[in-house]
Amino acid sequence: MVSIFRTYLRVIGLLAPEKMLAITLALANLALAGIYFIEPVLFGKVVDALSTPTKQGAMHMVGLWALAGFGGVIASVWVSLHADRLAHRRRLAVISVFFEHAISLPLAFHGENHTGRLLRIMHAGSSNLFNLWLSFFAIIWPRCCRSW
Repeated sequence: MVSIFRTYLRVIGLLAPEKMLAITLALANLALAGIYFIEPVLFGKVVDALSTPTKQGAMHMVGLWALAGFGGVIASVWVSLHADRLAHRRRLAVISVFFEHAISLPLAFHGENHTGRLLRIMHAGSSNLFNLWLSFFAIIWPRCCRSW
């Protein structure tokens, strides 16, 4: 039996043709995690700066907080867009490879095992790969699309 870790590594290995984009998306996700961590800290500093009688440096803190917020939104959109495109491209490539493999099987195999069943399995597997890749790379993804 294959372990979950080996299966996960094999699925991530299917991204090898586009490994630079995959690495970039993974690093961008780490940067987003940092932005999401630092944004509440900056908000706390904004509140502290506004609560002082002199309000010295308050506008600077508000600017940094706004920059972190808008930067996080823009980075989230970029990561989500490219993660979705990457997942769709790789899904189509996996479907193509499997379809070529299924069609090249001997005719006797197709007589015993129905080709439609193989294609249904291929479709379910590629959909699971797509969902795994998308969940791995996209932090922000609309709830309505997670059920794909």
